[in-house]
Amino acid sequence: MPSTKLKNKKESGAIVPEHFPDELQRLIFEVAARADTKTARQLALVAPHVRKWYVPLLLSLLVPPYLLYVPDRVEPILYECIIVRSHRNALLLLDTIRSKPQGFLASHARSLGLGESVTFQQSKPILAECRRIVHFAVWGSNRNPSIFLPFIRSPAIRTLSLKSQHPSELNIPPNVLSSLTHLIILDGPYTWFHLRQAAHHAKSSDASEAEHSNATELFRSLTHFGVCSQNWGSAQSILKLAENLKYFAVIIPPRFKATAIVAQRIAELGDRRVVLVVHEQTMENWEAAMRGERGLWDRVEKLVQEGYFADHGEPRRWSYVA
Repeated sequence: MPSTKLKNKKESGAIVPEHFPDELQRLIFEVAARADTKTARQLALVAPHVRKWYVPLLLSLLVPPYLLYVPDRVEPILYECIIVRSHRNALLLLDTIRSKPQGFLASHARSLGLGESVTFQQSKPILAECRRIVHFAVWGSNRNPSIFLPFIRSPAIRTLSLKSQHPSELNIPPNVLSSLTHLIILDGPYTWFHLRQAAHHAKSSDASEAEHSNATELFRSLTHFGVCSQNWGSAQSILKLAENLKYFAVIIPPRFKATAIVAQRIAELGDRRVVLVVHEQTMENWEAAMRGERGLWDRVEKLVQEGYFADHGEPRRWSYVA
């Protein structure tokens, strides 16, 4: 029976490194940990230098809360993406914040999502600590999601996702709105003060030059915008206000009964930045996109670039529209 023992590089002629470079080791461990966060706790036991690599990766409260109580010698990949699903998760996160050096989460957290039962009072210290986040999301049904936005302290904020069934008057602070490149507003029904005011100033002959400039400046950074079907008509003014907008997604849930009607209206509008897409903005989908998996915007970009105005149904390509 042939031996399975590996030959050395002199016998085989192959170049077999005796030690993998740290950069390659780190890449391998990070890919493995991101693929399955539950294995991070075990992988962190491999060696002290591996444990250090995991510290700045991600804190996701979608995984069992007991991971917050791992021994000090184990540092799971916890600190890049924070999803606070519930009131209890918020309490655990606040305990974690108090146990860490000042500014610890500010140094590592880049994505933050808040669930339905996280209270307004709990959110304030969490947002104060996560003051360098790039991505922020809110889910709920019985409150205005924009109540949290004045407490965002991050100058790096770029993406915002709001999902609530509460009939809300949205108020996105100008300093946040002008920084956003990606914005999703789902469910509702919503009215939106800044959009309504900006649209009025943009088309009003009585508006001063400064008012017209301010109206467009708020949306200058926006390149991606998503909205639910019931509100997309009132949000169409963004197509004119956002000078750099490339993608306008009309987002519908699976098994939506009026898909064909909405698709026809998009075709009649004739703006090739607009596309109808089926998507559920769940915590799981959002968290997966934050970890680098293909998500909503990957699909939207592909559809628009390939000439589609809808991701299913017929016709769905601009080339078939008379």
